[in-house]
Amino acid sequence: MLQPNRRLFLGSIGAGVLAGRSMAFGSPPVGGQGDPAELVDLIRKTPRAELLTDAVALHAQGVHWRDLLAAAFLAGIRDVEPRPVGYQFHCVMMTNSAFDIAARSPAADRLAVALYNIDDFKLSQERDAKAGDWLLGEAQPTDEIDVRAATARLWEAMEARDADQADRAVVDLAHCGTADQVFEPFWWFGMRDFTNIGHNPIFTAQAYRTLQQIGWRHGRDVVRSLAYGLLDRTRQGGAATFDANRERVVGMEWPRAGSGSHSAQASLDLVIELRSATPDQAAVAAKEALSSGLSHASFWEGLRLFAAEQMWRDPGILAVHALTSV
Repeated sequence: MLQPNRRLFLGSIGAGVLAGRSMAFGSPPVGGQGDPAELVDLIRKTPRAELLTDAVALHAQGVHWRDLLAAAFLAGIRDVEPRPVGYQFHCVMMTNSAFDIAARSPAADRLAVALYNIDDFKLSQERDAKAGDWLLGEAQPTDEIDVRAATARLWEAMEARDADQADRAVVDLAHCGTADQVFEPFWWFGMRDFTNIGHNPIFTAQAYRTLQQIGWRHGRDVVRSLAYGLLDRTRQGGAATFDANRERVVGMEWPRAGSGSHSAQASLDLVIELRSATPDQAAVAAKEALSSGLSHASFWEGLRLFAAEQMWRDPGILAVHALTSV
């Protein structure tokens, strides 16, 4: 009888992923469609010094670079604390960008992108272990079938900043809701607090985009991590403008997407207004521009131009996040 060893383990994972794709989709393996559970386990438990060699070997056996990226993402969701959002958690938040970069790269270079993400996860995992070795706990069992009730409970828990109740509610909602139904409250709460230089909306958007890459079947733990990260009580304080805007937009007539006047000059006028405005004054200027009929396209173009201008005025990480959060 053969004794288990690393070579046999790698071979069994490669065969399992390939077989899983064929069985689940009824077609030859085409990449990025398997269940990465075994890959996630391998990435989490293999020492960093050995992991890249193992990943290259798996790829040579037929494991797709997309599966490796998905597994690195899910390993980060499981093993890296999303508090504060950012810092060591970039190994998770950058995954969708890695998918995009790899897809636009020459085929021979795509594995390198996945290897970078895998190695960055191992670095984050090491930092997390030194900071207390956080681990996403097991989800509570649920048989919830009422999307509206689960959404209401999640909304209430997020408003109250109750992480335990939010976790229970998001598990219920993920069980019975679609990706869009589950994320609907998170678009709101992801924008609530800019304390940590815009990482909250970035995490929210990138989580949704990455799930579009790897499939909603992996969504439950991703949104559990998202809820936990957004409710970091140690990083509050940036919600004052958001709270004022909740009152400001009551009764406001919003232009429909695709409607309104497109004006390059209006975009530039918005940039000029923002240069000297306080956050509250900037919100008023935005409301006035949209209420006067400025199109969504021109409005967002003004915000992008202003954010890019910050890179010229003050190069560095803060200015970068002015652009990435937009």
